[in-house]
Amino acid sequence: MSVPRPDYEEEGWWATYGQIVDELRERAQFPKVAPPPRDAWDDMAATAGLRVADRETVEVSIPLDGGPEQHWDWLTIHVHRGLYGALEQPAREEFRERVLESLRTEHPTGGTQLSRSADFYRMTR
Repeated sequence: MSVPRPDYEEEGWWATYGQIVDELRERAQFPKVAPPPRDAWDDMAATAGLRVADRETVEVSIPLDGGPEQHWDWLTIHVHRGLYGALEQPAREEFRERVLESLRTEHPTGGTQLSRSADFYRMTR
């Protein structure tokens, strides 16, 4: 199982993206859902009858042939689909345009690579 590192969002371009998201979340009155803290996964696994056998943090960087547009598609599918759906159409377009602009001007690769840090968990019964 993999879980994005929440502290990753406090740095670089992710911080800019977080500011855009927070502003639109407030406007839409859409609740912020924080992922469980790292130390909670052991207890959650035990509740499911599993044990965390190994945890490793990995930096992932995936080239995106479609550039910032493909990056935006990934973000709306994997990160903030609920927020996007909660916005009225003009705000959806604003969200998209602001994120694309930030990818082009502030992202270290201009939005041509998806760079993310994630914790990978191996669980056993």
